[in-house]
Amino acid sequence: MTIIGARDDLVFISDCHPSIEKCCLKEFSDVVYGICMFHLGLNMAARYKVKAKKFLYGVAKAYTEIEFEERIHQI
Repeated sequence: MTIIGARDDLVFISDCHPSIEKCCLKEFSDVVYGICMFHLGLNMAARYKVKAKKFLYGVAKAYTEIEFEERIHQI
């Protein structure tokens, strides 16, 4: 892409729509692609009928791998 150009530190964060991820990875093969915690929480609430915000933010803010594993198992 000529607008942004090649960058080593480029990251895309979006909702979980597969076409956005597909486009990002096609146009920027080395990009890091992530899912927005807000949208992930909304999607989980809609699909599983649970309020996951507390758990998701706990996982996202984990500082160590052990802390991450403990919190992800709570979900």
